[in-house]
Amino acid sequence: MNNLWISELVMVLVIPVLVLFIGRHFAKKGAPEEINSLFGYRTTRSMQTWDTWTFAHAYIGKLWTMMGLIMIPVSAGLFAILIKKSEDTMSVFGLIIMLLQTVPVIVSIILTEKSLKANFNDRGERTEESIAAEQQKLREKAAKKEKKSK
Repeated sequence: MNNLWISELVMVLVIPVLVLFIGRHFAKKGAPEEINSLFGYRTTRSMQTWDTWTFAHAYIGKLWTMMGLIMIPVSAGLFAILIKKSEDTMSVFGLIIMLLQTVPVIVSIILTEKSLKANFNDRGERTEESIAAEQQKLREKAAKKEKKSK
């Protein structure tokens, strides 16, 4: 292995590692404390209310954590094929990998916006279906907890 291959590998892993760490941060710590235009998942729909803000961060946090855990070994595995290849091949293939890594990120944004639209009306208020689904989840969680304690 040469130094160029290692530095290219590091570059190829930047996007998946960032996706993983930001996803874990949002999934564990939640949304930033204030709706802001500097840090966080910032779309018109996610920034409507505190409820949409926290929902969007929890949702995309789970997606990005999962995506990061998948993208890191896949990206490293694809790049491992290039250990004995020329510098030009490494560079081009590395760029292609990085461009492909943007696809799951874009898909996650689409999925998050779709979920926001399904769970909130145009004013950022939860829909009746969303409230009912949330209550059902809470009942199932309580039943599971009760079953465990028996």
